[in-house]
Amino acid sequence: MKAGLHLLTRALLIGLLAPLLACPSEPAGPPNILLVTFCSLRADRLGAYGYERETSPHFDALAADGVRFDSAYANGTWTNSAHGAILSGLYPGLHGLMHEGQSLAEVPTIPGVLKLYGYRVAADIQEPGPASIGGGHGLVRDFDEVWTTDWHKDWRPGPVADWAAGEESPYMALVHLREAHYPYGDGPPFTDTVDERITAWINGNKPGMNRTDKKKAAPSRHDGYATFLWELGRDDTLRQNFDAVYDSGVWEADRSLGRLLDAFESRELLDNTVIILVAGHGEELGHGGNLGHKVSFAREVTRVPLIMKLPGVSGGRVIADDVSQVDLLPTILELADAVPPASMSGRSLVPLLEGEPLAPRSALTQRVSGQETLVLENLLTEGHWRLVHVGGIPTLERLYPSGNMSRDLKGQPKRLEAMQATAAELAAGSSVDPEPPGISEQLKEELRRRGYW
Repeated sequence: MKAGLHLLTRALLIGLLAPLLACPSEPAGPPNILLVTFCSLRADRLGAYGYERETSPHFDALAADGVRFDSAYANGTWTNSAHGAILSGLYPGLHGLMHEGQSLAEVPTIPGVLKLYGYRVAADIQEPGPASIGGGHGLVRDFDEVWTTDWHKDWRPGPVADWAAGEESPYMALVHLREAHYPYGDGPPFTDTVDERITAWINGNKPGMNRTDKKKAAPSRHDGYATFLWELGRDDTLRQNFDAVYDSGVWEADRSLGRLLDAFESRELLDNTVIILVAGHGEELGHGGNLGHKVSFAREVTRVPLIMKLPGVSGGRVIADDVSQVDLLPTILELADAVPPASMSGRSLVPLLEGEPLAPRSALTQRVSGQETLVLENLLTEGHWRLVHVGGIPTLERLYPSGNMSRDLKGQPKRLEAMQATAAELAAGSSVDPEPPGISEQLKEELRRRGYW
Protein backbone atom coordinates (compact mmCIF):
# COMPACT_ATOMS: atom_id res chain seq x y z
CA MET A 1 0.00 0.00 0.00
CA LYS A 2 2.84 2.36 0.94
CA ALA A 3 4.61 1.57 -2.32
CA GLY A 4 1.45 2.44 -4.23
CA LEU A 5 1.12 5.76 -2.43
CA HIS A 6 4.79 6.50 -3.08
CA LEU A 7 4.36 5.90 -6.80
CA LEU A 8 1.22 8.05 -6.92
CA THR A 9 2.95 10.88 -5.07
CA ARG A 10 5.95 10.65 -7.40
CA ALA A 11 3.67 10.77 -10.46
CA LEU A 12 1.87 13.81 -9.16
CA LEU A 13 5.13 15.63 -8.46
CA ILE A 14 6.45 14.85 -11.92
CA GLY A 15 3.21 16.14 -13.43
CA LEU A 16 3.45 19.37 -11.47
CA LEU A 17 7.16 19.97 -12.05
CA ALA A 18 7.37 18.92 -15.69
CA PRO A 19 6.30 22.30 -17.11
CA LEU A 20 8.91 24.00 -14.89
CA LEU A 21 11.75 21.61 -15.78
CA ALA A 22 11.07 21.52 -19.51
CA CYS A 23 13.31 23.52 -21.80
CA PRO A 24 11.69 26.74 -23.01
CA SER A 25 10.04 26.22 -26.38
CA GLU A 26 11.19 28.09 -29.44
CA PRO A 27 9.09 31.16 -30.31
CA ALA A 28 6.45 30.36 -32.90
CA GLY A 29 7.63 33.25 -35.04
CA PRO A 30 5.47 35.62 -37.07
CA PRO A 31 1.97 34.21 -37.60
CA ASN A 32 0.71 33.04 -40.94
CA ILE A 33 -2.34 34.87 -42.29
CA LEU A 34 -5.29 33.14 -43.96
CA LEU A 35 -7.67 35.83 -45.21
CA VAL A 36 -10.87 34.44 -46.72
CA THR A 37 -13.20 36.90 -48.43
CA PHE A 38 -16.72 36.21 -49.64
CA CYS A 39 -18.76 37.90 -52.33
CA SER A 40 -22.38 39.01 -51.72
CA LEU A 41 -22.55 37.32 -48.31
CA ARG A 42 -25.04 38.86 -45.88
CA ALA A 43 -24.22 38.70 -42.18
CA ASP A 44 -27.86 38.06 -41.28
CA ARG A 45 -27.89 34.81 -43.31
CA LEU A 46 -25.32 33.09 -41.07
CA GLY A 47 -26.13 31.08 -37.96
CA ALA A 48 -23.41 32.89 -36.02
CA TYR A 49 -25.37 36.11 -36.61
CA GLY A 50 -28.71 34.65 -35.55
CA TYR A 51 -30.08 33.07 -38.73
CA GLU A 52 -32.23 30.02 -37.99
CA ARG A 53 -31.66 28.14 -41.24
CA GLU A 54 -28.49 26.00 -41.10
CA THR A 55 -26.57 27.76 -43.84
CA SER A 56 -23.15 28.09 -42.21
CA PRO A 57 -21.83 25.31 -39.93
CA HIS A 58 -18.16 26.12 -40.65
CA PHE A 59 -18.62 29.86 -40.14
CA ASP A 60 -20.49 29.15 -36.92
CA ALA A 61 -17.82 26.78 -35.60
CA LEU A 62 -15.06 29.31 -36.24
CA ALA A 63 -17.09 32.06 -34.58
CA ALA A 64 -17.64 29.82 -31.55
CA ASP A 65 -13.87 29.38 -31.26
CA GLY A 66 -12.88 32.91 -32.31
CA VAL A 67 -14.04 36.50 -32.20
CA ARG A 68 -17.16 37.69 -34.03
CA PHE A 69 -17.66 41.34 -34.85
CA ASP A 70 -21.37 42.08 -34.71
CA SER A 71 -21.22 45.54 -36.32
CA ALA A 72 -18.69 45.29 -39.14
CA TYR A 73 -19.30 47.36 -42.26
CA ALA A 74 -18.15 47.37 -45.86
CA ASN A 75 -16.38 50.50 -47.05
CA GLY A 76 -17.49 49.89 -50.64
CA THR A 77 -20.68 48.42 -52.07
CA TRP A 78 -19.15 46.14 -54.71
CA THR A 79 -16.31 43.64 -54.84
CA ASN A 80 -13.41 45.66 -56.23
CA SER A 81 -14.11 48.79 -54.22
CA ALA A 82 -14.45 46.81 -50.98
CA HIS A 83 -11.36 44.69 -51.61
CA GLY A 84 -9.41 47.84 -52.34
CA ALA A 85 -10.36 49.01 -48.83
CA ILE A 86 -9.44 45.64 -47.31
CA LEU A 87 -6.03 45.45 -48.97
CA SER A 88 -5.02 49.12 -48.71
CA GLY A 89 -6.66 50.26 -45.47
CA LEU A 90 -8.00 53.29 -47.38
CA TYR A 91 -11.54 54.39 -48.14
CA PRO A 92 -12.58 53.91 -51.79
CA GLY A 93 -12.44 57.65 -52.47
CA LEU A 94 -8.74 57.49 -51.53
CA HIS A 95 -7.65 54.16 -53.06
CA GLY A 96 -9.27 55.11 -56.38
CA LEU A 97 -11.06 51.88 -57.37
CA MET A 98 -14.69 52.95 -57.38
CA HIS A 99 -16.00 52.18 -60.88
CA GLU A 100 -15.60 49.47 -63.51
CA GLY A 101 -12.51 50.15 -65.57
CA GLN A 102 -10.56 51.84 -62.75
CA SER A 103 -7.53 50.39 -60.94
CA LEU A 104 -6.18 50.50 -57.43
CA ALA A 105 -3.88 53.51 -56.98
CA GLU A 106 -0.17 53.02 -56.29
CA VAL A 107 -0.69 52.66 -52.56
CA PRO A 108 0.77 50.16 -50.06
CA THR A 109 -1.19 46.93 -49.61
CA ILE A 110 -1.20 44.14 -47.03
CA PRO A 111 0.76 41.70 -49.23
CA GLY A 112 3.15 44.41 -50.37
CA VAL A 113 4.05 45.38 -46.79
CA LEU A 114 4.25 41.78 -45.53
CA LYS A 115 6.73 40.92 -48.28
CA LEU A 116 9.08 43.50 -46.76
CA TYR A 117 9.05 41.37 -43.61
CA GLY A 118 9.89 38.10 -45.32
CA TYR A 119 6.37 36.84 -45.94
CA ARG A 120 5.42 34.90 -49.03
CA VAL A 121 1.99 35.92 -50.34
CA ALA A 122 -0.51 34.21 -52.64
CA ALA A 123 -4.10 34.69 -53.80
CA ASP A 124 -6.61 32.05 -54.88
CA ILE A 125 -9.62 33.59 -56.62
CA GLN A 126 -12.90 32.13 -57.80
CA GLU A 127 -14.29 33.65 -60.98
CA PRO A 128 -12.07 36.65 -61.77
CA GLY A 129 -13.73 39.17 -64.02
CA PRO A 130 -14.41 42.84 -64.74
CA ALA A 131 -16.28 43.27 -61.46
CA SER A 132 -14.21 40.86 -59.36
CA ILE A 133 -10.66 40.73 -58.03
CA GLY A 134 -8.10 39.14 -60.29
CA GLY A 135 -9.53 40.85 -63.33
CA GLY A 136 -6.75 43.35 -63.94
CA HIS A 137 -7.62 46.09 -61.44
CA GLY A 138 -4.37 46.14 -59.50
CA LEU A 139 -5.77 44.20 -56.55
CA VAL A 140 -3.43 41.21 -56.97
CA ARG A 141 -0.35 43.08 -58.16
CA ASP A 142 1.66 42.47 -54.95
CA PHE A 143 1.08 38.72 -54.65
CA ASP A 144 3.86 36.23 -55.45
CA GLU A 145 1.43 33.59 -56.73
CA VAL A 146 -2.12 33.90 -58.07
CA TRP A 147 -4.50 31.07 -58.95
CA THR A 148 -7.87 31.67 -60.59
CA THR A 149 -10.83 29.38 -61.23
CA ASP A 150 -13.30 30.46 -63.92
CA TRP A 151 -16.29 28.66 -62.39
CA HIS A 152 -16.65 28.22 -58.65
CA LYS A 153 -17.82 24.63 -58.95
CA ASP A 154 -14.39 23.76 -60.39
CA TRP A 155 -12.50 25.33 -57.46
CA ARG A 156 -10.31 23.13 -55.26
CA PRO A 157 -8.36 24.18 -52.14
CA GLY A 158 -5.40 21.89 -52.91
CA PRO A 159 -3.15 24.31 -54.85
CA VAL A 160 -3.10 27.08 -52.26
CA ALA A 161 -2.82 24.59 -49.37
CA ASP A 162 0.07 22.78 -51.09
CA TRP A 163 1.77 26.12 -51.71
CA ALA A 164 1.46 27.10 -48.06
CA ALA A 165 2.76 23.70 -46.94
CA GLY A 166 5.85 24.18 -49.10
CA GLU A 167 6.76 27.59 -47.71
CA GLU A 168 9.49 27.90 -45.10
CA SER A 169 8.76 31.60 -44.60
CA PRO A 170 5.60 32.86 -42.96
CA TYR A 171 2.82 33.16 -45.51
CA MET A 172 -0.29 35.15 -46.23
CA ALA A 173 -2.96 33.51 -48.38
CA LEU A 174 -5.99 35.40 -49.68
CA VAL A 175 -8.81 33.12 -50.84
CA HIS A 176 -11.86 34.69 -52.50
CA LEU A 177 -15.09 32.64 -52.65
CA ARG A 178 -18.04 33.69 -54.83
CA GLU A 179 -20.72 31.01 -54.43
CA ALA A 180 -23.13 33.45 -52.73
CA HIS A 181 -22.92 35.87 -55.67
CA TYR A 182 -25.63 36.15 -58.33
CA PRO A 183 -27.01 33.84 -59.74
CA TYR A 184 -26.68 32.31 -56.23
CA GLY A 185 -26.99 28.61 -55.49
CA ASP A 186 -28.75 25.74 -57.18
CA GLY A 187 -31.38 25.38 -54.42
CA PRO A 188 -30.35 22.33 -52.38
CA PRO A 189 -30.31 21.65 -49.51
CA PHE A 190 -33.11 24.19 -48.89
CA THR A 191 -35.24 23.61 -51.97
CA ASP A 192 -35.31 21.09 -54.79
CA THR A 193 -37.18 23.39 -57.15
CA VAL A 194 -36.49 26.90 -58.44
CA ASP A 195 -39.46 29.08 -59.33
CA GLU A 196 -39.61 29.57 -63.09
CA ARG A 197 -39.82 33.34 -62.55
CA ILE A 198 -36.40 33.29 -60.86
CA THR A 199 -34.98 31.27 -63.73
CA ALA A 200 -36.56 33.62 -66.26
CA TRP A 201 -35.14 36.66 -64.50
CA ILE A 202 -31.65 35.18 -64.29
CA ASN A 203 -31.61 33.93 -67.88
CA GLY A 204 -33.73 36.63 -69.47
CA ASN A 205 -32.82 39.72 -71.41
CA LYS A 206 -33.15 42.17 -68.54
CA PRO A 207 -31.34 45.15 -67.05
CA GLY A 208 -28.59 44.12 -64.66
CA MET A 209 -28.48 43.80 -60.90
CA ASN A 210 -27.42 47.37 -60.22
CA ARG A 211 -29.35 49.78 -62.40
CA THR A 212 -29.11 53.43 -61.47
CA ASP A 213 -32.18 54.68 -63.33
CA LYS A 214 -35.47 54.87 -61.45
CA LYS A 215 -37.17 51.51 -61.21
CA LYS A 216 -40.82 51.07 -62.12
CA ALA A 217 -43.18 50.19 -59.30
CA ALA A 218 -45.25 47.77 -61.38
CA PRO A 219 -44.77 44.96 -63.90
CA SER A 220 -43.47 46.04 -67.28
CA ARG A 221 -43.36 44.08 -70.50
CA HIS A 222 -40.03 45.72 -71.29
CA ASP A 223 -38.44 45.56 -67.85
CA GLY A 224 -37.76 42.11 -66.39
CA TYR A 225 -35.99 43.63 -63.39
CA ALA A 226 -38.97 45.77 -62.36
CA THR A 227 -41.41 42.94 -62.97
CA PHE A 228 -39.47 40.46 -60.87
CA LEU A 229 -38.94 43.00 -58.08
CA TRP A 230 -42.67 43.81 -58.08
CA GLU A 231 -43.65 40.13 -57.88
CA LEU A 232 -41.06 39.43 -55.19
CA GLY A 233 -42.68 41.99 -52.89
CA ARG A 234 -46.17 40.57 -53.35
CA ASP A 235 -45.79 36.82 -53.61
CA ASP A 236 -44.72 35.07 -50.40
CA THR A 237 -44.11 31.79 -52.23
CA LEU A 238 -41.73 33.49 -54.65
CA ARG A 239 -39.99 35.30 -51.77
CA GLN A 240 -39.49 32.05 -49.85
CA ASN A 241 -38.11 30.29 -52.90
CA PHE A 242 -35.82 33.20 -53.74
CA ASP A 243 -34.48 33.21 -50.17
CA ALA A 244 -33.87 29.46 -50.40
CA VAL A 245 -31.94 29.89 -53.66
CA TYR A 246 -29.77 32.63 -52.16
CA ASP A 247 -29.28 30.65 -48.95
CA SER A 248 -28.13 27.65 -50.96
CA GLY A 249 -25.36 29.87 -52.35
CA VAL A 250 -24.40 30.84 -48.79
CA TRP A 251 -24.37 27.14 -47.88
CA GLU A 252 -22.13 26.36 -50.87
CA ALA A 253 -19.71 29.14 -49.84
CA ASP A 254 -19.63 27.75 -46.31
CA ARG A 255 -18.94 24.28 -47.68
CA SER A 256 -15.99 25.67 -49.65
CA LEU A 257 -14.74 27.31 -46.46
CA GLY A 258 -14.91 23.94 -44.73
CA ARG A 259 -12.93 22.29 -47.52
CA LEU A 260 -10.33 25.03 -47.33
CA LEU A 261 -9.90 24.74 -43.56
CA ASP A 262 -9.72 20.94 -43.81
CA ALA A 263 -7.03 21.21 -46.48
CA PHE A 264 -4.93 23.51 -44.31
CA GLU A 265 -5.49 21.46 -41.17
CA SER A 266 -4.59 18.18 -42.87
CA ARG A 267 -1.24 19.75 -43.80
CA GLU A 268 -0.75 20.97 -40.20
CA LEU A 269 -0.84 24.62 -41.27
CA LEU A 270 -3.24 26.17 -38.75
CA ASP A 271 -1.30 26.03 -35.45
CA ASN A 272 0.34 29.42 -36.01
CA THR A 273 -2.18 30.95 -38.40
CA VAL A 274 -4.49 33.93 -37.99
CA ILE A 275 -7.78 33.15 -39.77
CA ILE A 276 -9.93 36.06 -40.90
CA LEU A 277 -13.32 35.68 -42.60
CA VAL A 278 -14.92 38.78 -44.10
CA ALA A 279 -17.43 39.54 -46.84
CA GLY A 280 -16.77 42.21 -49.44
CA HIS A 281 -20.43 43.24 -49.26
CA GLY A 282 -23.88 41.78 -48.73
CA GLU A 283 -26.87 41.56 -51.05
CA GLU A 284 -30.15 43.47 -50.93
CA LEU A 285 -32.39 40.78 -52.47
CA GLY A 286 -35.28 43.19 -52.97
CA HIS A 287 -35.62 44.27 -49.36
CA GLY A 288 -35.06 47.95 -50.08
CA GLY A 289 -35.98 48.39 -53.71
CA ASN A 290 -32.92 46.74 -55.30
CA LEU A 291 -31.86 43.19 -56.02
CA GLY A 292 -28.09 43.49 -55.99
CA HIS A 293 -25.60 45.61 -54.10
CA LYS A 294 -23.55 48.14 -56.03
CA VAL A 295 -25.97 51.08 -55.91
CA SER A 296 -27.42 50.19 -52.51
CA PHE A 297 -26.64 51.58 -49.06
CA ALA A 298 -29.12 49.19 -47.45
CA ARG A 299 -27.98 47.57 -44.22
CA GLU A 300 -28.29 44.17 -45.93
CA VAL A 301 -25.46 45.31 -48.22
CA THR A 302 -23.23 47.34 -45.90
CA ARG A 303 -23.23 45.14 -42.78
CA VAL A 304 -20.85 42.24 -43.36
CA PRO A 305 -19.71 39.22 -41.39
CA LEU A 306 -16.25 39.53 -39.82
CA ILE A 307 -14.80 36.66 -37.78
CA MET A 308 -11.21 36.26 -36.55
CA LYS A 309 -9.44 33.29 -34.99
CA LEU A 310 -6.04 33.83 -33.38
CA PRO A 311 -3.65 30.91 -32.88
CA GLY A 312 -3.75 29.39 -29.43
CA VAL A 313 -6.59 31.62 -28.25
CA SER A 314 -10.01 30.17 -27.48
CA GLY A 315 -12.87 32.45 -28.23
CA GLY A 316 -16.59 32.68 -28.51
CA ARG A 317 -16.40 36.43 -27.89
CA VAL A 318 -18.64 38.97 -29.59
CA ILE A 319 -17.49 42.55 -30.17
CA ALA A 320 -20.24 45.12 -30.67
CA ASP A 321 -18.07 48.11 -31.64
CA ASP A 322 -18.54 49.63 -35.09
CA VAL A 323 -15.61 48.50 -37.26
CA SER A 324 -15.00 48.34 -40.98
CA GLN A 325 -12.87 46.77 -43.68
CA VAL A 326 -10.19 49.48 -43.62
CA ASP A 327 -9.32 48.28 -40.10
CA LEU A 328 -8.02 44.95 -41.44
CA LEU A 329 -4.71 46.25 -42.84
CA PRO A 330 -3.51 47.85 -39.59
CA THR A 331 -4.80 44.85 -37.61
CA ILE A 332 -3.02 42.25 -39.75
CA LEU A 333 0.21 44.25 -39.83
CA GLU A 334 0.23 44.66 -36.04
CA LEU A 335 -0.35 40.93 -35.58
CA ALA A 336 2.59 40.33 -37.93
CA ASP A 337 4.72 42.87 -36.03
CA ALA A 338 5.01 44.94 -39.21
CA VAL A 339 5.04 48.73 -39.41
CA PRO A 340 1.90 50.01 -41.19
CA PRO A 341 1.94 52.69 -43.90
CA ALA A 342 1.97 56.30 -42.72
CA SER A 343 -1.41 57.01 -44.31
CA MET A 344 -4.37 54.81 -43.40
CA SER A 345 -8.10 55.28 -43.02
CA GLY A 346 -8.41 52.39 -40.60
CA ARG A 347 -7.04 51.56 -37.16
CA SER A 348 -5.84 48.35 -35.57
CA LEU A 349 -8.44 46.18 -33.85
CA VAL A 350 -5.82 44.33 -31.79
CA PRO A 351 -6.84 46.12 -28.57
CA LEU A 352 -10.40 44.85 -29.03
CA LEU A 353 -9.07 41.36 -29.72
CA GLU A 354 -7.13 41.54 -26.46
CA GLY A 355 -10.15 42.73 -24.50
CA GLU A 356 -9.10 46.38 -24.31
CA PRO A 357 -11.50 49.21 -25.26
CA LEU A 358 -11.17 51.48 -28.28
CA ALA A 359 -12.76 54.88 -28.59
CA PRO A 360 -16.02 54.68 -30.59
CA ARG A 361 -15.59 55.33 -34.30
CA SER A 362 -18.13 55.55 -37.10
CA ALA A 363 -17.95 53.50 -40.30
CA LEU A 364 -17.81 55.17 -43.72
CA THR A 365 -19.13 53.47 -46.85
CA GLN A 366 -18.59 55.07 -50.26
CA ARG A 367 -20.01 54.47 -53.71
CA VAL A 368 -20.46 56.35 -56.97
CA SER A 369 -23.64 57.00 -58.90
CA GLY A 370 -24.24 58.22 -62.43
CA GLN A 371 -23.25 56.99 -65.86
CA GLU A 372 -22.06 60.01 -67.84
CA THR A 373 -20.85 61.93 -64.78
CA LEU A 374 -19.88 60.22 -61.53
CA VAL A 375 -21.04 61.50 -58.16
CA LEU A 376 -19.45 60.45 -54.86
CA GLU A 377 -21.93 59.28 -52.22
CA ASN A 378 -21.04 58.77 -48.55
CA LEU A 379 -22.83 56.73 -45.90
CA LEU A 380 -21.85 57.22 -42.26
CA THR A 381 -22.97 54.47 -39.89
CA GLU A 382 -22.90 55.27 -36.18
CA GLY A 383 -24.64 52.65 -34.11
CA HIS A 384 -28.29 52.69 -35.22
CA TRP A 385 -27.97 56.01 -37.02
CA ARG A 386 -27.06 56.47 -40.66
CA LEU A 387 -26.21 59.66 -42.51
CA VAL A 388 -26.31 59.59 -46.31
CA HIS A 389 -24.53 62.51 -47.94
CA VAL A 390 -24.89 63.03 -51.68
CA GLY A 391 -23.95 66.25 -53.43
CA GLY A 392 -24.25 68.25 -50.23
CA ILE A 393 -27.76 66.99 -49.44
CA PRO A 394 -27.78 64.94 -46.20
CA THR A 395 -30.47 62.49 -45.15
CA LEU A 396 -30.56 60.92 -41.73
CA GLU A 397 -32.15 57.53 -41.19
CA ARG A 398 -32.59 55.47 -38.09
CA LEU A 399 -32.41 51.68 -38.15
CA TYR A 400 -35.28 49.87 -36.50
CA PRO A 401 -35.42 46.08 -36.01
CA SER A 402 -37.88 45.88 -38.89
CA GLY A 403 -35.56 47.70 -41.30
CA ASN A 404 -34.71 51.23 -42.37
CA MET A 405 -37.25 53.98 -41.69
CA SER A 406 -36.97 57.67 -42.46
CA ARG A 407 -36.88 59.95 -39.47
CA ASP A 408 -37.67 63.66 -39.13
CA LEU A 409 -34.38 65.54 -38.81
CA LYS A 410 -35.95 68.47 -37.02
CA GLY A 411 -35.81 66.68 -33.71
CA GLN A 412 -32.14 65.73 -34.03
CA PRO A 413 -30.20 68.88 -35.02
CA LYS A 414 -27.22 68.24 -32.72
CA ARG A 415 -26.83 64.62 -33.80
CA LEU A 416 -27.13 65.64 -37.45
CA GLU A 417 -24.52 68.36 -37.06
CA ALA A 418 -22.12 66.01 -35.25
CA MET A 419 -22.50 63.25 -37.83
CA GLN A 420 -22.03 65.70 -40.70
CA ALA A 421 -18.77 66.81 -39.13
CA THR A 422 -17.64 63.20 -38.65
CA ALA A 423 -18.51 62.29 -42.23
CA ALA A 424 -16.58 65.30 -43.54
CA GLU A 425 -13.55 64.34 -41.42
CA LEU A 426 -13.48 60.69 -42.49
CA ALA A 427 -14.13 61.44 -46.17
CA ALA A 428 -11.57 64.26 -46.34
CA GLY A 429 -9.50 63.96 -49.51
CA SER A 430 -11.89 61.53 -51.15
CA SER A 431 -12.56 62.13 -54.81
CA VAL A 432 -13.96 60.46 -57.89
CA ASP A 433 -13.12 61.11 -61.51
CA PRO A 434 -15.88 63.36 -62.87
CA GLU A 435 -16.01 61.28 -66.03
CA PRO A 436 -16.35 57.50 -65.81
CA PRO A 437 -13.68 55.43 -67.53
CA GLY A 438 -14.48 54.24 -71.02
CA ILE A 439 -16.19 50.87 -71.05
CA SER A 440 -16.24 48.90 -74.28
CA GLU A 441 -19.30 47.08 -75.55
CA GLN A 442 -17.45 43.81 -74.96
CA LEU A 443 -16.89 44.75 -71.31
CA LYS A 444 -20.51 45.85 -70.98
CA GLU A 445 -21.67 42.48 -72.32
CA GLU A 446 -19.45 40.65 -69.84
CA LEU A 447 -20.83 42.80 -67.03
CA ARG A 448 -24.40 42.10 -68.18
CA ARG A 449 -23.69 38.37 -68.17
CA ARG A 450 -22.47 38.59 -64.61
CA GLY A 451 -25.44 40.71 -63.55
CA TYR A 452 -23.72 44.08 -63.15
CA TRP A 453 -24.92 46.24 -66.04
